[in-house]
Amino acid sequence: MKNWYQENAFRLLGLPANATWIIVQHARQSLNVRVKAGGFYSVDDPLSFLNTVERNESSIRNAFNRLKKPQLRLRERLFWFTNTAPTGDKAFARLKDNDVEGAIQTWESEKNITSYANLARLFHSLCLFTDPNAKKPDLWKTALSKWRVVIENDDFWEYFRDIESESEFDPPATLSEINKLRHECWGLILDPSITIIRDAINNRRDEVARSHLNVIRNSNLSSYVLRDIELKSLSPIENEIRKTADDILQQLTSNINKFEDSENKTEEQTKNVTLACDKAYQTFKDHLFFQMERLVQLAGSGSDVAKRTQETVASGLRDIAVVGYHNAAEAYQTAERVLEEAISLIPENHLAERWEEEDLPILKKHAHQEKILKDLKPTKKAPSLYAAYGIGTTLYGKADYDPETDSYLASLYFVILFIPIFPIARYRVIQEGENTYRFLGKAPLRNFDKLHIGLVILFIGALFFKGNFITQTNYSGQKSSTPYSVQNEKSKPSFSNTQKSTKMKILKLKSQIESAKLELDRQKLKLEEMTGKLENYREQIEFYNSKLKRMKEEYNLGQAINHEEYNTMINKYNNYINLYNPLLRQFQLKYNEYKKLFEETNLEIAQYNELIRR
Repeated sequence: MKNWYQENAFRLLGLPANATWIIVQHARQSLNVRVKAGGFYSVDDPLSFLNTVERNESSIRNAFNRLKKPQLRLRERLFWFTNTAPTGDKAFARLKDNDVEGAIQTWESEKNITSYANLARLFHSLCLFTDPNAKKPDLWKTALSKWRVVIENDDFWEYFRDIESESEFDPPATLSEINKLRHECWGLILDPSITIIRDAINNRRDEVARSHLNVIRNSNLSSYVLRDIELKSLSPIENEIRKTADDILQQLTSNINKFEDSENKTEEQTKNVTLACDKAYQTFKDHLFFQMERLVQLAGSGSDVAKRTQETVASGLRDIAVVGYHNAAEAYQTAERVLEEAISLIPENHLAERWEEEDLPILKKHAHQEKILKDLKPTKKAPSLYAAYGIGTTLYGKADYDPETDSYLASLYFVILFIPIFPIARYRVIQEGENTYRFLGKAPLRNFDKLHIGLVILFIGALFFKGNFITQTNYSGQKSSTPYSVQNEKSKPSFSNTQKSTKMKILKLKSQIESAKLELDRQKLKLEEMTGKLENYREQIEFYNSKLKRMKEEYNLGQAINHEEYNTMINKYNNYINLYNPLLRQFQLKYNEYKKLFEETNLEIAQYNELIRR
């Protein structure tokens, strides 16, 4: 776990964070002498009540070297206590006596930003040393709320700059380095939490990760900070889900191409394709659904990372339903069920709306046809429907009518004097005219029909044994149209495509689009962060501008003004102008990059949709 207080350079040297360069050098030399001597030595350490640190030649040298580098020195200083007043001595003395509450009360009584910063450091260190699993969420919320007050206060950063200037380190930190630290400080403060969250996730301790994430969400941080934390903490799970989904779909495409003959698909090939689809679907259920639910519980159902992950899983199910079950395996009812499951994962998403409008109606139509025809056997030749002198065959009955296909079940009877003697077979038919039918397929006989046939056979047997068997000639006649097939080309969905090159192109486009979406999310986070900074600078510029205008008005009215304060206001105003303008130019460049990638991704999406519609 990252802990800014454990091996802090100022702590190792036994100094406050506002120590000067000369004092740092002296402390290093003094410590080295005492360490080499191997005797007892005492070092001021406000956190000794929490833990102890080992001081040796190596750790002292490393601490000293970190303080020589401006950017590292600023971080060490941000996370260590300053001592600028008698109140600080009193608070440190109480910490040395393990009187934490007394130290807190001492700093709270002083009511200035430096004491408040020390309180933020104290609460934060208490969290990291005593409650790394966030079992005391109120303690963590207190630490983060105090840090938020410190970070958002201009006086603190002005004081921070003054410490750096007065400490006379060489080289000194520049203003841009201090501003960079200010913009990065939330990431630094929450970096230990991110490490804890990721370690907890890797070790299946989701309750710890969830507790930290809940603390961060409930600390009134800005939206871009929250999204950045979610991205850093949960991206390993999200990336693993996306990679697994892509691997499953690529394997399915490979199996479809291996088992499928685009010209003449055999029954064995259809069976193999269906098995490949079943395997892909079951792998999704076994491996991705659990991970998706786990991530949603960690991130919260309304988070961006949860929505992206649900969309990834739903899109994979949609591909299995349409490309696999529907187009390749022609298992239409299963395709309909899997697509509806995909839609249910993202009910209010634009993708779900598009699938409901474009894909689902086609799948429903073919699933219904499959349901109607599932028990039918194909008819190579339509049966004879002809009776001479009332003897022959004809259709009777109109059962299980289907309005969508305008078909029904009818029984083919052998008739004498147009009286049905026994049923021969049952068919699903579409009546196209008087005694003219389109035969969709042959249906199994009902139990009643079988009983009817049995009685007729018994009756004929009885007549045979009495010598009264009568041979009847069956006159055949037929007036029927070409057998109807639901598999004709027109019934195929407009997006059906079995050619390998097109499928691979679709998968490649899908991968590119997913990668672009992730990059767009990252760029969007950066733009939002820059927008927050610009807004902060703009507010400061307006604030100091209004103060300067008021002072000018007072001066013009003959009132006395504080020239030193006026010059300070001008310097602060100009400083924020100098921060605002270059950042605005940088924002415009970043925005142009984002806009270009956004437009390119839209073109890829349009190309992807066009291939799917085909």
